[in-house]
Amino acid sequence: MTQYVAFLRGINIGGKTIVMKDLAALLEKAGFQKVQTVLASGNVVFSSSVAEETTIAAIIEKVIQSAFGFPVRVTVRKIQDIKEIVQKSPFRHFSTDKAMHWYVTFLKNNQKTVPQEINGCTFLSVRNRMLFTVLDKQKGKSTDLLTYLDRVYGKEVTTRNWNTLVKITMLI
Repeated sequence: MTQYVAFLRGINIGGKTIVMKDLAALLEKAGFQKVQTVLASGNVVFSSSVAEETTIAAIIEKVIQSAFGFPVRVTVRKIQDIKEIVQKSPFRHFSTDKAMHWYVTFLKNNQKTVPQEINGCTFLSVRNRMLFTVLDKQKGKSTDLLTYLDRVYGKEVTTRNWNTLVKITMLI
C-alpha cells in the first residue's frame, strides 16, 4: 500500500460544498484505506494499492460526481513526494512575515516553463509537476494569482498554501 494525498479543486467555495466527513466515508467505501481529511478545502490523505496517480484521480472524480452531483477536478500525489518537497523547502530563503504567502500549484503535466511575473508574485521554479510561488500581499492578491495560473495552465491545476502542505506531512 502506498500513501497518497488527493487535492480537490474548488471544494467548499462557489456552491461546491462537501462535508469532509462525508468525503472520507465516500473514499473508504470506494476502497481507499486510512482516509483522513485535512482542513475543509479538499485535501485527503489515504492509502491505496492502485499505483497510478491518474487512475486514482479518475476513481475519486467519478465517485464524487456520482455521490454529490457535480464534477470536481482531482490531483493526486504520493505523500512521499510532498514530504520531500516540504523537507527541502524551496521557500527557505524567503521572508516569513504576514505579507508574504507561499503557494504550490500542482500541474497536470511536467511543464518546465516558469510563468512571467505578475504584481506581487515571484515564481520560483517548476519541479515534479509543482510550481512554487511567493506572493507579497502588499502588492498583489491571491485571487489575481489564481486567475493568472488558470490562464497559463488551464483549470486542471490546483493551488495550495504552503502551510497546508506542512499540515499534511505532519499526519504521517
